Amino acid sequence: MAHHEDKHTLLNAALEAAISLLEKNGEFYPIGATMSPSGEINFAAGYDGKEYPSSQDLIDLLLAGFRQGAENGEYVGTAIAMDFQFVDDDGKSQSAIRVSIEHAEDDPVDCFLPYDQTEAGYEYKEIFAELGEREVFM
Repeated sequence: MAHHEDKHTLLNAALEAAISLLEKNGEFYPIGATMSPSGEINFAAGYDGKEYPSSQDLIDLLLAGFRQGAENGEYVGTAIAMDFQFVDDDGKSQSAIRVSIEHAEDDPVDCFLPYDQTEAGYEYKEIFAELGEREVFM
């Protein structure tokens, strides 16, 4: 059950950082968070030298670094938070913060926090999750 708590800790850290960036800048590039075997959380960002890199390029950089750290035993968990668009049940485009979480000893999960931008700021809806894809801990 500790793995479940680790994933919650990673989710909360990544969401907090993403919400802060979104509310400050109106958007954000993908950001990462890692958990060491001792439970310490650290944040990571990718940089490819371009002024306006693609989000996918940054995600690929984060994943490559996470894989290497996982192979070296530096991480037991990772998370990547990104701005995400999906089509909701009503067929409308919906913005969300997506956090993809992996743990060395548990199933990966993708969590989505849908949001709307209003005149008063940001309005967040109910978070939901689905089984993710293993990309770090092979």
